[in-house]
Amino acid sequence: MLVLRYMKEMDKDLLNQNTLTTGIVKDFKTGLPIANTSITIYNSHNQEVCNTTSSDDGTFSVCNRHKGSLVKLIAHKSGYHYSYNSFLPENNQTNVNLDIDLKGI
Repeated sequence: MLVLRYMKEMDKDLLNQNTLTTGIVKDFKTGLPIANTSITIYNSHNQEVCNTTSSDDGTFSVCNRHKGSLVKLIAHKSGYHYSYNSFLPENNQTNVNLDIDLKGI
């Protein structure tokens, strides 16, 4: 029983270690929001962790479970160059705001 309770507490701690990454995708030249941009987060082993798509107003929100390790975020939209960002969420950081400017091809 004690081992099972300890494992449940560990699981709870792991679930509480998420970092929410939010932001807005904009056109570099015009500053206008870009809808339907693919946002993908990779861990430090280049494994895809999660993905989402920006909304009509260019905003996005995606949960990352790799707090304390390097995170890579790639944004892609047809007609634009890829945007590559990497960051290291602090252990106590629960939110990361990352605005992305995409340059047209």
